[in-house]
Amino acid sequence: MLCHLLIPALLPPPELAAELLAGLALPALSQLLSRGHAAQAPETDYDAWWCKRFGIARQQDWPLAPISLSADGGVPGDGYWLRADPVHLQVNRDQLILGDSSTFPISLAEAVDLSATLNAHFADRDRVFEAVNPRRWYLRLPAAPDLQCTPLSAAAGKNIDPLLPTGTEARRFRVLINEAQMLLFDHPVNQKREAEGYAPVNSIWLWGGGRMPALQRPPIATVWTKEPVSWSLATVSTVPVADLPANAGAWLREAHGKSAAKEPGEHLVVVDHLPAALQYGDSRAWQQVLQKLEEDWFTPLLFALRKGRIGQLALTGFGEQRTISATATRSGLWKFWRTARPLSGLLGGA
Repeated sequence: MLCHLLIPALLPPPELAAELLAGLALPALSQLLSRGHAAQAPETDYDAWWCKRFGIARQQDWPLAPISLSADGGVPGDGYWLRADPVHLQVNRDQLILGDSSTFPISLAEAVDLSATLNAHFADRDRVFEAVNPRRWYLRLPAAPDLQCTPLSAAAGKNIDPLLPTGTEARRFRVLINEAQMLLFDHPVNQKREAEGYAPVNSIWLWGGGRMPALQRPPIATVWTKEPVSWSLATVSTVPVADLPANAGAWLREAHGKSAAKEPGEHLVVVDHLPAALQYGDSRAWQQVLQKLEEDWFTPLLFALRKGRIGQLALTGFGEQRTISATATRSGLWKFWRTARPLSGLLGGA
């Protein structure tokens, strides 16, 4: 059985790496990366990795909107779709900082009410908003625009100004975003939210545009995840999906109890505990979470590899436009001459 750990936000921005990695003791992660021939690849992000794994070509963006719409129970058909996710923009001096829906609660009733207001305003322009999931909204367009967008995961916690849509039709869609903001600003739903102490949903974020692509079904035994991109791709392509267990011990028990454990293919285990801390600038939280991953995942899986409970242990860690990957075998762990490299070199790009 091959276990492949996928860790979004494992690689900090190079300018922050020295500060974030200082004082961390992660012997299991260091051993896995050092004895597993770690290799870094530039210009590869999380969304791209998953789309390529399922044989999806980039359109103007990676076409995750129609894929996640289908996974959420919608019908993309042959239309062009954008994600139009609910967000909260917070004024910080002369900047607007984006908070995604992981930072505030939102109910399906609120999402339906807000999207109905958007539809009433934009109906004459043949643009349709669908809020089939309270945290994932969609916008159907009559034709594919010349538009490139920044994924929500790359915009969260940042000033939106340099991340707004680009392309020859970008101005038209920036106007659309501004109109949506005016409609949402004083909406009764947001008035009620603010009265109850919740952040208002005062904007939308456009990304992931495209038409529904054909998906390949790669030889994957199970995708273990709670993360939306991996969950959507696996669901639509009929790859078995399971919730991410609390730790490696629980995962080993569940995986060995599944018939898929005896079948060829990888178990892709998406541990997405790090992104929120890094996106929103909480260095201490990122360090604490990474230390917990060492205890809950890296150390017990390395032990399971030594004991032969898994045949191979792979890891792919993601940063902003770069990845690091390594695959370790039981025999490879005994190659003591491959000394563990410092974390600054393994994760910091040094």
